[in-house]
Amino acid sequence: MAFLRFLFWTSFCIAFGVFLARYQVNGQTPLGHLERWAGQEPEVRQQLDKVKSGVNGAIDGARSAVQKPPQEQHSPDDRKQVEKIIAGRRPK
Repeated sequence: MAFLRFLFWTSFCIAFGVFLARYQVNGQTPLGHLERWAGQEPEVRQQLDKVKSGVNGAIDGARSAVQKPPQEQHSPDDRKQVEKIIAGRRPK
């Protein structure tokens, strides 16, 4: 049942995206109407620019976090204790 629900919603989203990109309404696609409307309203344009910059900042932050090598977070005392535990084990 979950797979059918997933399949239905995936198909619906793809069909809706095709509709937005292809179907002509009054000579333009719905995306074209939205872009024209957003370009005419300065408040909407400013809000869209804020959202774009926030998304770009989040993407840049995620990229920099992924590209960093892992940091060692153990103190030297912790490392010594772990080495003692490992050394105390005897092979069977």
